[in-house]
Amino acid sequence: MIKIESLENYYKKLTDKFILEFEKTKKEITADNLHDLRVSIRRLSSMISLIKMLPNIKIKKSILKNLNLLMKPLGLLRDILLEIDILNSIFEKQNSFVQHLVENLKIDAEKLENKIKNRMNKFPMGFLSEINISKILEQAIDINIDYEFNLIIANIFKEFCSYKKEAENKDIKSFHHMRIILKKLRYTSEILKDIFPWLTQEKLDDMHSLQQIMGEIHDIDVLLDKVQKFKKQKNRGVQFKYSDLKNTYNKLNEKKSLLFEEFKKNTEKVFSYEKDFISASGIGDEQSLQKEFVFLLNDIEGNKQKTLVHEALDYAKSIYVLHPLRTAIIIAEEMKIKDIKIIISALLHDTLESKGSSATKEKIENKFGKDIADIVWNLTKEENENSYEKYLNKIKNADEETRILKLADRLDSTRFIKSKSLKKQRAYWKSNFEDIFPICRNINALYWNFFYLEFKKIWDKSPSVVKEGLSFPKK
Repeated sequence: MIKIESLENYYKKLTDKFILEFEKTKKEITADNLHDLRVSIRRLSSMISLIKMLPNIKIKKSILKNLNLLMKPLGLLRDILLEIDILNSIFEKQNSFVQHLVENLKIDAEKLENKIKNRMNKFPMGFLSEINISKILEQAIDINIDYEFNLIIANIFKEFCSYKKEAENKDIKSFHHMRIILKKLRYTSEILKDIFPWLTQEKLDDMHSLQQIMGEIHDIDVLLDKVQKFKKQKNRGVQFKYSDLKNTYNKLNEKKSLLFEEFKKNTEKVFSYEKDFISASGIGDEQSLQKEFVFLLNDIEGNKQKTLVHEALDYAKSIYVLHPLRTAIIIAEEMKIKDIKIIISALLHDTLESKGSSATKEKIENKFGKDIADIVWNLTKEENENSYEKYLNKIKNADEETRILKLADRLDSTRFIKSKSLKKQRAYWKSNFEDIFPICRNINALYWNFFYLEFKKIWDKSPSVVKEGLSFPKK
């Protein structure tokens, strides 16, 4: 059971550490001091964000805003200093291009140092005393805080997992998102490790190791981008050899490739903890969900149909499988729909959007039939201008099965909405009310009643700050 006193003590420990690192960095800006200050900010922000994610909790937006405003220039300067270190470690003898690049980075670093000194002199340190943990948690007196924290960390882990395939396929944007979520996962785990025994030091160390590797890859990606920009300056009077630029680019890529192999090995370690993170929260781990799903197949007649459902499950495994599985279980178990057309479509509904999937509309049609391919396509956002508007129109003009499945898809995501920021939770509900409900409610009255009541249960437990200015639609 969580003791509010332990949370108060932990918050005090984090604020004391932040103040210490702040004063140290204010006296002398070094790479080590910047790193320690940024870590203290992340830990403090994670603590505040964790409490803020509890239902009915209100914390001033300005508190996190102050920390974020300080964090940004610190991060930029830290990146530059690390980039110089990376270049010095790779090139024992600097070529003409590396010399030119390091000189430019030092100029940028000097500008940022002045900006940071100015911002630190004006920083409103008094805002820290505005947070009274015990008073804030009085707002959550009727809430099972243990359960809520377990659900929050499980959802953070789930979000981290969702980027796996695309990040391993070297999609830079997905890799970056995965790295940011990993930081959130690690620092939240540190806060909760004394509460949940399964959050062992080994898990924290593995997350830290992966975070360091992903950080190094990110730093090299930033450097590669800078090198690419210098390419455009060829023959514009810049004092370096073009061959040295190419050599630098190649060496950085070689280093990135080596790090990427380490990334894949370390990722598997962290992913192996899925059951610990997920099972206690009620989200369900992949293995137990698959067992539940296979049990449901007993109600489906015909071996051929059962085989098709198993093959659809294999397709779903090419992406993050938990969400499609839970969506299919909503259809088959909660709604008692045994039509394999909708069940298979539920398993496949995200496959065409995922970069980690080899599925195409043609492959799905050849394997599972035109009706299923059409449903999956109707639930796929296309990558072009006005794609969201076209996506909504596809659903609106589609058959009833598509609309039922879209509501099941949204219901599953909404059930695990608490891992999102309050701002994103509010935007998600607004989208439910304004975009999804109006185009999907024209279905069998019994099915609509099921969805209406399930969404209403979640809405009633949502924080008041999320509900502000929004109202749940009439049935």
